[in-house]
Amino acid sequence: MAEDFVALMQAIAPEMAEAMARRAMVLTAIAESPPVGRRQLALRLNLAEREVRADVEKLQRQATEMLDRPTGVIIHRSPA
Repeated sequence: MAEDFVALMQAIAPEMAEAMARRAMVLTAIAESPPVGRRQLALRLNLAEREVRADVEKLQRQATEMLDRPTGVIIHRSPA
């Protein structure tokens, strides 16, 4: 089912599928080694720093619990 959705999305809006995949990579990289700076993320993911910055800002606007601090970007986890 998920594979069908991804295939459909790539056929209809390939740029949206690329953006989703890139944002997923950014979130995964942040979760694996917080805090991490945008420049480090860009180097690790082989992306332009402006792309990483735009993705981090977009994810923050979409209410992802991310904090962009001077020491780097982290994903904030609320205590359970």
